[in-house]
Amino acid sequence: MKTLNLAAISAAALIGISTSANAAFFVAGDMQGWQPAAGGNEMTDVDGDNIFEITFTDLTATDVHGYKVLNGASWDNQITTANQHAEVAADGTLTIYYDSNIVNEEVDTKFVAGWDNGYTTFTAVSSPTSVPPAAPNTAPAALPDSWTVAGGFQGWNNNNPETAMTNIGGDIWELEFAVAEAGDHGWKAVKTDSDWSTQIGDIGHKTPDQEPGNINFTTTEADQIVTFRIDAANGLFATVIPEPASLALLGLGGLMLLRRRK
Repeated sequence: MKTLNLAAISAAALIGISTSANAAFFVAGDMQGWQPAAGGNEMTDVDGDNIFEITFTDLTATDVHGYKVLNGASWDNQITTANQHAEVAADGTLTIYYDSNIVNEEVDTKFVAGWDNGYTTFTAVSSPTSVPPAAPNTAPAALPDSWTVAGGFQGWNNNNPETAMTNIGGDIWELEFAVAEAGDHGWKAVKTDSDWSTQIGDIGHKTPDQEPGNINFTTTEADQIVTFRIDAANGLFATVIPEPASLALLGLGGLMLLRRRK
């Protein structure tokens, strides 16, 4: 039985999709030229538990690679629509897992397990994709007393009061913000009004040797409310995107239709 120690995973993405029992899963990434049908990139279910895995070898230790998990050997059905990132182990191997038991289309999360407290629109219980456990980047000795969400949707301004995060307890910070335009976006959590030396991105905290990339997400309608959340002490983060209002209204319309038929 595999144990995914999410409190200590170096790079994980909580993005799920409904899959069939007979599906074949593949990984395409920069370590193999982003080729969905290159051969040697199909994942296997070793234990028959619907957790698929693949190991890439002869890579450079500590390098960080981008990848996507695909349902089929093509770009037609991408399980992880945003690029995921994982660090190569000391022995030059990179193992990626996909847990097809998990269905979660509303959360893009790394390093996070059980961040569903206070939410009713999603369930974050475990991680469909991960690499072998390793400690996240170390937090700075003195944590900032204020954090700001900076992203393309607000001009990458780390001193914008409209995207200042709120401490909701301990070192957990959060922001709910209406993203004006639908589409693909990126963000980081940055020490407010700083030189960007203290930030949390897609691989956790910035370190002297490594600059984290953007945390990517996609909105499907204008002015969609997005929740940004970080655990500053551990370099953890989550991006929560609720069901679009149009779909919610469609569901409400279905309920009204059922009521009329009674």
